[in-house]
Amino acid sequence: MIVCTEPQEAARLALALGDYALVNRITASEECLKAIYTYSESMLCSVCSGDVGERRFACKQIQRLGILAVSALIDNLSSMNNTIAEECFQNLSMMRSEQLISEIIKRTRNADSPRKKSALIWSLGKMTEQRDPLVPGRECMNESESFRLADTLIRPFLKSLKESETDKDVLATIEQAFKELERAFDGRLKPMDAKSIAELKKLLEQDK
Repeated sequence: MIVCTEPQEAARLALALGDYALVNRITASEECLKAIYTYSESMLCSVCSGDVGERRFACKQIQRLGILAVSALIDNLSSMNNTIAEECFQNLSMMRSEQLISEIIKRTRNADSPRKKSALIWSLGKMTEQRDPLVPGRECMNESESFRLADTLIRPFLKSLKESETDKDVLATIEQAFKELERAFDGRLKPMDAKSIAELKKLLEQDK
């Protein structure tokens, strides 16, 4: 299993498992899925490491596992550790699909605390963001499909939830989620245009 291998082999195995799951959906045994869940949680803990290399490896491993890491990511959205929670939000946003959004909506309906419900709602608000994956072969859903799912799944659900919800913190999160969907943050790296390059060169010349 992944936990028994050296880093290079662990990376290869995680990528192979994630690739297989993307093509064949999740067909692993319950025992294997539990092991992957435990490993995914250990990688989330490593995201907080003081070692830069360990942090980056952990972030990449989560993306390599892809949809196999989803359960652990959803369960840790409400983590008291902000670094872990943010890693979960960003990865779920990047891995989004109609199936994943439907699962988060289901979890939101069944959430047993306002904190968990708010975290799940916030993750729905992130589903129009664009990000660059750290791992080749992992892609973020394009803008048009993301907005389609936001219009057909997320906004109707949030609107319905707003009408029945009584917790003020949850209601505030719903309002913010609507704003985030509209904002559609773009975290992708963009090539510098000619003007920006010229300005950078000028600044560098001044520093000499």
